[in-house]
Amino acid sequence: MERLAHLYERLWVSQLIYTVPVGLLSSDKRFINGIVAFHTSQAATETKKQLCQVETYLGRNRNDPLSKVKDRVLDLDILFNGSPEKARSFRSNEPYLKACNQALQGEQADYNTDIVLNLNGLPFGQRPATIYLDGGTSHIRVQHQEFNGFIDRTISTFDVE
Repeated sequence: MERLAHLYERLWVSQLIYTVPVGLLSSDKRFINGIVAFHTSQAATETKKQLCQVETYLGRNRNDPLSKVKDRVLDLDILFNGSPEKARSFRSNEPYLKACNQALQGEQADYNTDIVLNLNGLPFGQRPATIYLDGGTSHIRVQHQEFNGFIDRTISTFDVE
């Protein structure tokens, strides 16, 4: 999250959930999943390039021909880009995205959400949060959000920028 905050300055993060791997050759690990939204004027191809660089920096081997079906440190995907309205209408039936999407839509997720991660000593993960880079101090800040209205507040912020 710190790398993403430095790239995009303000991140809107859903509540995080544990899921079992889907589509991997074999894994005994649980994955942490969430949805992160941010504003950028870059083309999707440039954004994907930056996300791949973050994955590589954190240890993902993108040169392995089986990397898509093996355990990995990190997997960042672009689910949608363009109009902020796409965020409001985004839906997924994938089990690993369903609860995150519920949180973005302002609903309490019905999955185990006991995840607490720390970013420079600041906890996040159990509920939606805004993570941003304070331009004056260059510190990362975490502001927790209520479930109700999270997506509307996020979209209105995109509209202003």
